[in-house]
Amino acid sequence: ASSSAGADILSIGRGVPIVILASLQSTDDFSVWVNPKGRIQNPQELKGAKLGVSRFGGLEHAYGQLVARQLGLAKDVQFVSTGGIKESLAVLVTGSIDGVVLTPGQMIELKLQGRVKELLDVINYLPKPWASYTVVARRDFVQKEPDTVRRVVRSILEANRYVMSKEGQAWTIAKMREISNYSPEGAKLIYATLALSQDGKVERQAVTNLSNFMVEYGLMKAEEVPP
Repeated sequence: ASSSAGADILSIGRGVPIVILASLQSTDDFSVWVNPKGRIQNPQELKGAKLGVSRFGGLEHAYGQLVARQLGLAKDVQFVSTGGIKESLAVLVTGSIDGVVLTPGQMIELKLQGRVKELLDVINYLPKPWASYTVVARRDFVQKEPDTVRRVVRSILEANRYVMSKEGQAWTIAKMREISNYSPEGAKLIYATLALSQDGKVERQAVTNLSNFMVEYGLMKAEEVPP
């Protein structure tokens, strides 16, 4: 399966028999987005802001808390649980909240329409190295079908290399438009954010940094962190 490293760590810690096989992408592309005509035009103006997240205790919420803390605004930013991504977009556009924590993939067309803008990129506030998207499998399948597992992982990495290559760029942009209904400009901008792993390596320190982050921001308990 393709997955996210945070979900993997939590699942393994709670006894799900899976193993991380490879990195799909080590970076995360969440940003804080605001109304370009609103009162907030720079990060320090987040003081007193209401930020929308899909739900409390999720990744959006944790990233928002991280940014607020590093800006020295931990007690000055209020988080609002909107109930979902579409709901977050609706309340942002109508001005009911000051900002949201979402990805360019969810916001690019609104950005091109001039209805939202990126205030800051969460990646600039995360410890490095980081772990984000992964390839995982059940442990029993890895033990029973090691050759199949190797071939699948190699195929995924070969696809990543093609997607990130000059030769694969046009095909990838066309496929993104077909599947996600992006405009031509939107698809090009989203392609520029891709940082797919071409060797699949997962750094031990990246997993440690992510685990520590998840414990610190309440996404998992310290005793749940797998060895």
